[in-house]
Amino acid sequence: MNRARPLFPTGWLTSGLLLLALTCSAHFKLSMEHRQHIYLVLKEAINNLVKYSRATQAILRVSFDQHILELLVKDNGKGFDNQSLPTGNGIPGMQRRADLMGAQLSITSAPGQGTEIRLKVRE
Repeated sequence: MNRARPLFPTGWLTSGLLLLALTCSAHFKLSMEHRQHIYLVLKEAINNLVKYSRATQAILRVSFDQHILELLVKDNGKGFDNQSLPTGNGIPGMQRRADLMGAQLSITSAPGQGTEIRLKVRE
């Protein structure tokens, strides 16, 4: 018997972090490759939020407007200096995936001000 995978990684519900999801229902056609890139960018953004931010609140928003899919992950965590991005594969990998899709990725953060990651993908 196959078991369904948990919606959130182990520990999310006990971390005290509140995720709010606001979604819209719209028909949006994306290639399998684009869907995979979007999933992995979103996964990395949420992983970084849970692992590093120390946030007490977070927002995950998905919206569709005029053939643009927009994903927003925003938190009230510790943030980081946007001019000196943390080393590693996470953020550069997110940017690489956005570039491969022709999408726009913006990351806004400052120490003590939380982080906002926004991905805009054209249909």
